[in-house]
Amino acid sequence: MKKILIKYGSISSAFIVVLMTLSLTFDSQIGYDNSYIVGYASMIIAFSVIYFAILSYYKANPEAKISFGRSISIGLLITLIASIVYVIVWLIMYYTVFPDFWDKYGVHMVEKLRKSGAAEDAINKQIAMIKEYKEMYKNPLINASFTFIEPLPVGIFISLISAGIIQGMKKKLRASQS
Repeated sequence: MKKILIKYGSISSAFIVVLMTLSLTFDSQIGYDNSYIVGYASMIIAFSVIYFAILSYYKANPEAKISFGRSISIGLLITLIASIVYVIVWLIMYYTVFPDFWDKYGVHMVEKLRKSGAAEDAINKQIAMIKEYKEMYKNPLINASFTFIEPLPVGIFISLISAGIIQGMKKKLRASQS
């Protein structure tokens, strides 16, 4: 199982890092609102390898019992690997390439509120919140914590779906193993 986790964890990590880097690099061209869509779509793509990892595990271990628990554990471990890599790369990028992230994002959020006709009080609250987040993100542990919870739900969701699909395919898998 270790070999499969390393292989598919690396593939998932590569996808998530490359796509995150592209998304961050082209934030200003695609816009921050679209960047969220691109970011979460890239996470779905990156975590889709979980299905193939689970399938690979059962094909490589035909004697293994095809259980939902084993399938979900493979998915969650790959999620953990890719999420940790995602956090590490984000921290490096945040502190070196994008140290002005909160300044630029803050300008975007304030402009968005102004365009929507929000009251000055709401705009001031948004500015205060952005300043608070900017200050919090100076602490790498807080920054890492917030960043870690971004891909985690997506990975958990894809793990559940993949494990469920594999459970539905038990008869087919067993037939192909014979």
